Order: sequence, then C-alpha cells, then structure tokens
Amino acid sequence: MKTARNIMSAAIMLLLAVAAQAQPGAGGGFGDDPIDVPVDGGLSILAVAGIGYGIKKLKERNKK
Repeated sequence: MKTARNIMSAAIMLLLAVAAQAQPGAGGGFGDDPIDVPVDGGLSILAVAGIGYGIKKLKERNKK
C-alpha cells in the first residue's frame, strides 16, 4: 500500500510540474523583448537519471 501511495504521489508531482507555467509578460531584457532562458539543458538528464535510480531501487526492493 505504501508503494502505491509513493507512485501516485510521484505521478501527481510530475503532472503538476508539467502544468506549471511562468507568468506572462515577465520580460527583463532591453526594451520589450523578454529574455529567453533555456530550461532543457541538464534538467532532462537529471530527470532521466532520477527515474532510472527509482527503477533500480524498486527492482532491488522486489528482489528481497
């Protein structure tokens, strides 16, 4: 039961993170041009590493 609750919590957090958006019109550049900030650099690598680590831990727990 605890594992199912953890999986549901993780799924909800992921869905909320996808739905999060920045506020419109929050530019800080020169004039009216907003500054574009790339978010996909190492963030996707960290997400994949975290998912892989979680899968590894679940497999280790199921072996016992």
